Amino acid sequence: MISGVPVHDCGCGLKAYRREVVQERYLPKGFMNRFSPVVLGVKRKEFSEVEIVDRVRKSGRSHYGLGRVFVVMRDLLSLPFAIQEPGRWVQRFRCLQWTELAAALPLALSGWRLSALGTILLALVSFSNARNLKRLVEARAAPAFRIQEFK
Repeated sequence: MISGVPVHDCGCGLKAYRREVVQERYLPKGFMNRFSPVVLGVKRKEFSEVEIVDRVRKSGRSHYGLGRVFVVMRDLLSLPFAIQEPGRWVQRFRCLQWTELAAALPLALSGWRLSALGTILLALVSFSNARNLKRLVEARAAPAFRIQEFK
């Protein structure tokens, strides 16, 4: 709903793309893999879904837990900026982060501890967004993999 790409199960790890859709587009390992169609710039008309059948787990434990919820929320907060010039947004979030931290100190010293805590939380979100987007920018500049055709 947020992206405009009609994905029913973003958590499914099985994704396949036509070469022309993903050629010259790179993502860092583990970067927003749930939202890769959006980050790769896949348009609604280039997208289709094939229903898969999830089998019941017969052994082992799920890797999903509360920690994954925070990763998904972090990715969702970065998603709109990953689509629109992520390099510019890295700098903006860094500037915002330091401004928020600078504002938190006088708030804390003047007794406005709750406001200072809120400002620090905003600085952490800015830091997280800057870090997440920097990984994307670096992967695009120097991709760790190449597509190669074997004959």
